[in-house]
Amino acid sequence: MPTRNEISKFSILKINLFTCLNLVFFILLFNVFSTYCHGQITFTVSQPKLSISNDNLTITYDILGAKADEKFNIWLEVTDDKGVKINAAALSGDIGDSVVAGSNKRIVWNLNADNIFIDNTINVEIIAEKIKPEVVMEDSKVTEEPAPALTRVKVGNHILQSAVFPGWGLTTLTKGKPYWLMGVAGIGCIASSIYYNQKAHSSYDTYLTSSDDDIVDYWQDAVDQGDISKVFAYSAAAIWVVNLGIVTIKATSMNKAYKRSRLNAISVSPRIDSSTYTPMLSLNYKF
Repeated sequence: MPTRNEISKFSILKINLFTCLNLVFFILLFNVFSTYCHGQITFTVSQPKLSISNDNLTITYDILGAKADEKFNIWLEVTDDKGVKINAAALSGDIGDSVVAGSNKRIVWNLNADNIFIDNTINVEIIAEKIKPEVVMEDSKVTEEPAPALTRVKVGNHILQSAVFPGWGLTTLTKGKPYWLMGVAGIGCIASSIYYNQKAHSSYDTYLTSSDDDIVDYWQDAVDQGDISKVFAYSAAAIWVVNLGIVTIKATSMNKAYKRSRLNAISVSPRIDSSTYTPMLSLNYKF
C-alpha cells in the first residue's frame, strides 16, 4: 500500500464548463469537416424508342433499377407542337397500373381507332409511378401513407443545434420526434460526472487530514469516485459524438434525396415529325 508521501502525488481531473465546451467544439469541427457518402438507388425509365407502321405507333422502353416484383402505373401524355393535349385512348401493351419492372416494355397506339391523323409534329412522354405495396396488419390491408414532400435542409444549422443540446437537431429534422431525450441523458451524465468529481476531491481532502487508521479508506474512496466521474464524462462525450454523427448523416441524406427529386423533374420525351417521320427529342422540366 503506498505511503502518504507517495499518495500525495495523486491528482483527480477537475471537470468544469470550459473543459466540456472545448470537447463539444472539437467534436463539432470533426463532424463539419468530415465527408460522408451515402446514396440510394431509384428506378429510371429508359429513353423510349418510337416506330410507326400503318396506323400504329409503337413505343418501347425499359424500367431499370427496380425489383422484379415491383409494379408501376404507366401512362402517356401526348401533345401537338403547340402543347395542346391529344387524347390517346386506343392503347395496348405495357400500360396501366399493373406493369412490372424490366426490359423490352411495349405500348401500341392505334391511331386510326382514335381518329388521329399525324399531319404535324407530336410529343410523346412516358410517365411512370411506382405503386406502393399494401401493408397487411391483423388480416386487414392498410395503404401506406404518401411520402412527405422533400425539402432542402441546412446541415450546419442542425449540427450546431445538436452540438448545443444532443437530439435538438434530430428533433427538428424529424418534425418533433423525441430525440431530445438524448440531450437529457447527456446532461444527466455531465451532472453525475461533476457530482462524483466533487465527491472524489472531498474524499481526497479528507484523506489528507485523516489519521493513519482510516487513511487507506479515504484514499480508495477518492480513487473509486474519480473513476465513476470519468465513466459518466466518457458517456456524455459518446452521446454527443453519436448524436452529431447521426444528424450529419440524416441531414446530408435528406439533401441528396432532394437533389435527386429535382433531377427526376427533368424528362426527355420523344416526338415524331409527321412530314419526315424523323424521331426527335424534347426536354421537359416540371416546376
